[in-house]
Amino acid sequence: VEDVSLKAIADAMFMHPVHVSRIYKLETGENLSDYVHRLKMEKAAVLLTNSSLKIYEIALQLGYQIPNYFIKVFKKYYAMTPQEFRSKLVEGK
Repeated sequence: VEDVSLKAIADAMFMHPVHVSRIYKLETGENLSDYVHRLKMEKAAVLLTNSSLKIYEIALQLGYQIPNYFIKVFKKYYAMTPQEFRSKLVEGK
């Protein structure tokens, strides 16, 4: 898994994390952390849709060391758990 943390991004750009974050917000109107969070949730949805990976495997692949935390974050974003999300996909087929 590639590290997409603010620190990793700033290090790759040889800039201070606060400066990177400020520039990103000025250019896009969005916080960098919100963008990274959205990317992770979109990737989770793709993995839940197109793979048979277990929820904890998806959590680990996205950088969440605690699967229950991933489930909580996913539920806050999609208003359902990853399992409910996957079940709805199966029902829709």
